[in-house]
Amino acid sequence: MTKFTRTILGTTLAFLLVACGGNGEIDAENHYEDEILENYYYEYEQEQEHEEITVQLPEAAFVAVAAGASSSFALDENGQLWAWGSGTGIGTFNLTPILFMEDIVKIVSGSFPSHALAIDTEGRLWGFGSNTGGPQHGSNAGGQLGLGADYITEPVLLMENIVAASAGAAHTLALDADGVVWAWGTNFSGQLGNGTNDNSPTPVRVMDNVVDVAAGYRHSVALDAYGVVWTWGANNNGQLGTDSVWVSVAPGHQYPIAVKDNVRAISIGSSNTFAITNDDVLWAWGLNVAGRLGDGTTTDRFFPTQIMEDVAHVFGGLDITLAVSLDGGLYTFGANHHGQMGIGTYQLNWDRGVYPQRVLENVVFAAGGVSFVIAIDDDGNLWSWGRNDEGQLGNGRRVERHEPAWVFFQ
Repeated sequence: MTKFTRTILGTTLAFLLVACGGNGEIDAENHYEDEILENYYYEYEQEQEHEEITVQLPEAAFVAVAAGASSSFALDENGQLWAWGSGTGIGTFNLTPILFMEDIVKIVSGSFPSHALAIDTEGRLWGFGSNTGGPQHGSNAGGQLGLGADYITEPVLLMENIVAASAGAAHTLALDADGVVWAWGTNFSGQLGNGTNDNSPTPVRVMDNVVDVAAGYRHSVALDAYGVVWTWGANNNGQLGTDSVWVSVAPGHQYPIAVKDNVRAISIGSSNTFAITNDDVLWAWGLNVAGRLGDGTTTDRFFPTQIMEDVAHVFGGLDITLAVSLDGGLYTFGANHHGQMGIGTYQLNWDRGVYPQRVLENVVFAAGGVSFVIAIDDDGNLWSWGRNDEGQLGNGRRVERHEPAWVFFQ
C-alpha cells in the first residue's frame, strides 16, 4: 500500500503531498502526477498552523461509486464497499473512507437520496439509510426499505435473486434475475407503476423482460430487453418523455409507457431522464433548472432531446449530470454553486443553461450526489469535487473543491 504524508494547514486542512515508496524513501515513479501535488499545495499555501498525518491508497482498484445526500460509496475489485461522509447508515463526518460492507457486486444511491442499496455476490439486495433520520437522509417513512421501522441505520436484507436496483426519493425499484421489475415505497405520483396511488411497504410486480431500472424523485424508468425505454410516475417537468405538455404530480401515470426505442443505457436525475441510443447518442428530457439537461437552455423538455454524440455512459445526479465519452472524457453539466461541474470556478447558473464541459480524462465510472461528484479513472483511482460540508469528498477535509482531486485513505 502506497503511503503519502501531507501537511494540514489550519482548519482548511490544506496539505503538500510527498510520494514515498514502501521503505519510506521518495519514489518519483509513483502514479501521483506532479500537477496534482502542485494543485493541492498552491490552493492553501498561505495558511499558518500545521500538523502532519499519513494517508494511503488502497491495494485494490475501484470499479463503481455511488453518491447520496452527504455520503459517498466506492466498491473495489475485491467486493469491499467503502463509505465516507455523513448519513445513509455510515455515521457522521467520516472525512476519509471506512470499510462498510464486503462481498458486494453493486452499489446504488438515489439522485434525490433517501436511502442506498447494495447487491451482494449471492444476489441479495440490502438497504440502509441515515442514522440522522429525515426524508433526505434515509427515512423509511414511505416504506422504501420495505420494513416497518421509520429509520434504518444498518444494512437490512430486502430481497433475493436481484441483479439491479435503484433508490428513488422515497421508493425503490429492484430487477430480479428473471427480468421482473419490483417496486415499493411511496406511490403518491404512481411511481410504483402498479395502477394505484397506494403506498406499499412490500414489493409489487410492475413489468417483465427488463434489463435495467432507474428511480427518480417521483418517477421511474425501465429499459426492456428490446431496447425500449418505459417511464411512469410524475410528469410535471416532462420527465416521462411523453411528448406532451400534460403535467401531473398526482395521480401521475400509474402504468409504464413506452417513450423511446433503440436504447442501450438509461439513467435518471431527480426529475429528469437520460438515455443513450445504440448509435452512442445521449438524449435527455425533464427538469432543466441550471441547464442539467446540457442543451444550453433552462427550458424543461417534455420529449427526448439530443444532447451529444459519442457517449459511452451517463450518470444523473440531483443537480449535476455526468457523461463519459467513448474516449474516456468526463463531461459535466448542470448547477455549479458548489463547484460540482469541476471547471475550476464557482458559478451561480440556476437561471441559464450550460453545455457539457470536459473536466477529467480516462474516466470509466462516475456518480453525482447533492452538489458533488465522485469518479473513477481507468487505473481504478477515485476522484471527487464539489460540496464537502460533511466530508463527502473523502479527502480528510470539509472544504469544497471546484476541480477534480484525489480521494485518500487514512
